[in-house]
Amino acid sequence: MNFDASEKKRTDGLTDRFTRRFLEHHGAILEKTDTGFHAVLPEALSALLELPELIHIHAGHSDPGGPEPPRDPSSGVPEYPIHYGAALLDQMVEIACREVPLLSYRLHFDYIKSQGFERLIDEQFTFSNAVGKVESSAVVRTRYMLTTFRYLAQSDEQKEGLVSLAFNLETGACIPGMADLISGANRIIDAGNPGNGYETAHVEQVLQQTEMALESVIAEETAAFQESMKRRFRRDARNLREYYGSLKQEMEKSMERPGLSKQLIADRREKIQMIPEEMARKQNDLLKKYSIKISVRPCSLMQIKTEAVKLLFRASIGKDTKTISMIYNPVTKTMDPLVCQGCGLHTYRCTFCSRRHLLCPNCAEQCPACLGVQSRS
Repeated sequence: MNFDASEKKRTDGLTDRFTRRFLEHHGAILEKTDTGFHAVLPEALSALLELPELIHIHAGHSDPGGPEPPRDPSSGVPEYPIHYGAALLDQMVEIACREVPLLSYRLHFDYIKSQGFERLIDEQFTFSNAVGKVESSAVVRTRYMLTTFRYLAQSDEQKEGLVSLAFNLETGACIPGMADLISGANRIIDAGNPGNGYETAHVEQVLQQTEMALESVIAEETAAFQESMKRRFRRDARNLREYYGSLKQEMEKSMERPGLSKQLIADRREKIQMIPEEMARKQNDLLKKYSIKISVRPCSLMQIKTEAVKLLFRASIGKDTKTISMIYNPVTKTMDPLVCQGCGLHTYRCTFCSRRHLLCPNCAEQCPACLGVQSRS
């Protein structure tokens, strides 16, 4: 692959910035030189990278050869190049990816919606056994968590990719479509501690939602891959059955030839009896070959602080009423979904049990929240 001068300058700048930030983050002291920079490594980083405590970094274009790296002629310090494909850069990237980075942003909006919420609720939500109206609204500060995961689906082939999910840390609801829209919002880096203000209950709820949401999202992302593996398994299994079926017929027909000894006939009958067992082993090998293992690991966490609009929605359920908090999301410009009190998943199709638990359609027949109350009583 050929790079023009501007592309080379850009990539060299990226690797240089990453290297400097990585070393400084781990406590190294850097000093600029004409060709790069000297780095004094703390003992822990020196051991981690398996490098001397004093090295010279430059934007070279070939890895040092031989057991000893070349030395900076001006100082005699071991010299290491940093460029795409350099062993030291790959080692730094691998170490950096062991930890999941946590960032914090504040979103700024010049305008926040102040009316028309009942129309949005009517468009997005259905309440099967209730009617309601918005009682009040107010601009509030709320927080979302954007989580990015890398998945790897392995079978006879493999497929990998990234999926991102956004959750409201106040309600625990998974917000469809929000992860794709964050990049277009006006973001300001929050210099404070991203972990400040986390409530344990909310974090646990988000983790529970993440696990459940990931399963369905990754299933959707890998649907074509899984179908391809199933199709190839069915094809190979069919070919296997046809092969052993033909083999059995051929061996049975061969025993009809005159002049065969009793011993040869007995041997062939024994081999015919072994065909089902051998075919079963081959089918099991095919199943292992095309079975799909999916591994998922987190890549990044981003806390997003933003203004939003909180609504108090009063639902009338027969003679009973229930006040529900709803959030208008200025990023998606829609209402955040509600959370089922039975399974914890987000939902736009709502119903209420006799004890006024808000439920999704899957939990409507038998309320898990009521069963939990009964089991504790």
